[in-house]
Amino acid sequence: LQQGVQVLYQTDSNLLTESREEAQKHLNDAERQRWDGVRVLLHQWQRLPPIVAESHVPLLRLCHQYSELVEGMDLLDGIRREFRLPDLRRHAREYTSRLQHQLPLKQCRNVLQQWRNRLPNKWESMISWTDICVWRNFLFTLVECCFGLIVPECRELSAFLHDLPWTMIKLAGIARSTHRQADVAVRQLYRLPVVPHLDSDAFHVENFLGLAQKVKLCLMDEPGESLNQTIDSLKAGINLINSFNFDQAEFSREMYDCYKAQLFKLRANIQLKWANKLRESREKTAAATPQNSPKDDSKGAPNGPYRASSAQFDPNAPPATSEPHPDEGPSEEVLLRDADEDYNVAMRINPVYGQGWLAWGRFADSMFERGDMRDLNYAINAITCYMMGIVIRQEKMRLYMPRVLWLLTYDDEQ
Repeated sequence: LQQGVQVLYQTDSNLLTESREEAQKHLNDAERQRWDGVRVLLHQWQRLPPIVAESHVPLLRLCHQYSELVEGMDLLDGIRREFRLPDLRRHAREYTSRLQHQLPLKQCRNVLQQWRNRLPNKWESMISWTDICVWRNFLFTLVECCFGLIVPECRELSAFLHDLPWTMIKLAGIARSTHRQADVAVRQLYRLPVVPHLDSDAFHVENFLGLAQKVKLCLMDEPGESLNQTIDSLKAGINLINSFNFDQAEFSREMYDCYKAQLFKLRANIQLKWANKLRESREKTAAATPQNSPKDDSKGAPNGPYRASSAQFDPNAPPATSEPHPDEGPSEEVLLRDADEDYNVAMRINPVYGQGWLAWGRFADSMFERGDMRDLNYAINAITCYMMGIVIRQEKMRLYMPRVLWLLTYDDEQ
């Protein structure tokens, strides 16, 4: 079976560069190996227990890789037959017209749609994800070179060019969120600028998705990271958000609202984490201070200059009294106020953004539990956000219903 996989891989690698006779010879060999491999896979599956268990996983992964190798071979062979690749340079104009209307481009789109829907599970190892994504990027590069041989403008017609950065961003997101491997995510995002035409108008969505993954990387906690290093990373995330120009991006109105709300939510998440880091630093400093030292009651939890239910602040309220660290920028109170306002703006832009309601609800919930004095305005805001999220994304947000019921226990006659 491994020999068949190797033959298919070599066939896919050389199919677009060989002469007709050599390509046909390799195709015949690969076709024979394909059916031999299918028989071996079915035979191995029959030997396994009837109840699917952990012992089935390696064979399922191999079937996944095998099917993608076969589909890649069929796709490249279809392109080779349709355009007679050795004659590309002599008949570039004719093939450009055919590419826009006939089989290969439609076949590419069908295969890509199947591949986007057929990915490893999020919890599977990074080895499985890397094997699939690296193979796909390799195939995308082959087809990109094929279309580029016709005329450079043909690259814009190839859906593969969009799936090349999409696959890299997807792999980076899985490495970051599920496996907590920031180095793998950074390597994938670092390679994005080398994708052809990534700075063109056709790749605004991919540019935004890549930027969102970079910002989320700035929110990750690294082991042994100092306070100043964490704050520098958070500052870099805010700078990335502020650098994205929505005026130049040609999004639909729906996508424009969705992406803009997502950036406001990410910026609010950064400000909230920044404030929490300042709070942790202040609490550690207070714990290390001798108990007979005078206690400054003015550095308690923020409690007045803004209201969580409306994300507004009272201009007549006294200024915050907590002093920021000279290297840390704004104070904790300012960061919390700005985070509340950004959550509010995000929900005004896109009221059906379920993750935004969840993030704002968590923020209000955490503010309700800060300090000894509990502000019921935050509890009201948290309940409202959780309920809005449940209405929008019931299957995921309904887990917060017990939290809503617990917050309702603080209700009184007022």
